[in-house]
Amino acid sequence: MTLRVAQFEGSAEQWDAAAGGPGAMYRTHAFGEVLREGLGQNIVRIGVFRGSELEAGTSVALLRSRLFGRFGVSLPVSDHSGAFSVSDTATEQLQSGLMDLRQRHGLEYVQLRHDHQGGSSWPAADHKVTMRLDLPAAEDELWSTLKAKVRNLARKGEKAELVYHQGGMERLDAFYSVYRRNLRDLGTPCYPRGLFEAWGRAFADSTRIHTATLAGKVVAVGFTSGWQGRQQIPFAASLQEHRNISPNMFLYWKMLASSIESGYQQFDFGRSTKDAGTYRFKKQWGSQECPLHWHQGTASNEPIDDSARVDNPRYQLAMRMWQRLPVPVATFLGTRLVRHLP
Repeated sequence: MTLRVAQFEGSAEQWDAAAGGPGAMYRTHAFGEVLREGLGQNIVRIGVFRGSELEAGTSVALLRSRLFGRFGVSLPVSDHSGAFSVSDTATEQLQSGLMDLRQRHGLEYVQLRHDHQGGSSWPAADHKVTMRLDLPAAEDELWSTLKAKVRNLARKGEKAELVYHQGGMERLDAFYSVYRRNLRDLGTPCYPRGLFEAWGRAFADSTRIHTATLAGKVVAVGFTSGWQGRQQIPFAASLQEHRNISPNMFLYWKMLASSIESGYQQFDFGRSTKDAGTYRFKKQWGSQECPLHWHQGTASNEPIDDSARVDNPRYQLAMRMWQRLPVPVATFLGTRLVRHLP
């Protein structure tokens, strides 16, 4: 029976059964709906079928921007959604279908985000890594592996009487208040509150909001989702005026300890550019880098144009100007801009 490529219109259960496996949360049907609902993105699912059996597939967000052009990404926000496939033949058929999609919609490229090299034969950008830490059975074991400097910085928050709290979406106001201000301070547009609301509904059983509070004021926050034994932290933020007491160090240690207590086997710190400040922050906890391979399909099969990267030097002036905006203005503009970014 021959393979055929078509837009997937089946059930969420059929999609998830084929897309499953370690780290598959970002490949689920639900995550695509989070982006559709929370960011208003146009999500298209392409499948490769043998009869009625789904052998390969990927969800693609079709993005259009006057600044960056037209492109498809599988999927924005995520580190490693990419494609799933049972064979090289199915992968080739899927890529062919995606190139047809690119042509139909006038896209410059389609990007597949993987955490493994063999996810596609297209050229890949490898400038990003995700940082993962295998967790021991008890927090004391992890504590004993940390360098003295890390332990001292984590204790600094305790000495300053920071208070840790872990909860559900009832803590979203506290999270978003710190998150949007921190992103403004970094000169980066923030995601809309609706994205987090949609995320919390879709993954209610495992989504947690973590806060560090000083004298009743929330000064650091984390947003985590667990999946198949792996705790993931896609979003974290802290207020810069309190960095003298290292609230981020305090909070990360508490989140790591909580993950161990909850039975997770691994903590995924999320993506960073190798050797950047966030990379070094995550590395100090003992995490190991896992290369991310973001494959791109273009008409010419040329290397990836990474001009849409936030850390591109051409955006440095705009970032400095963004830092001077009032937080409500930066939030209003940023939540509209970020919908079109990969």
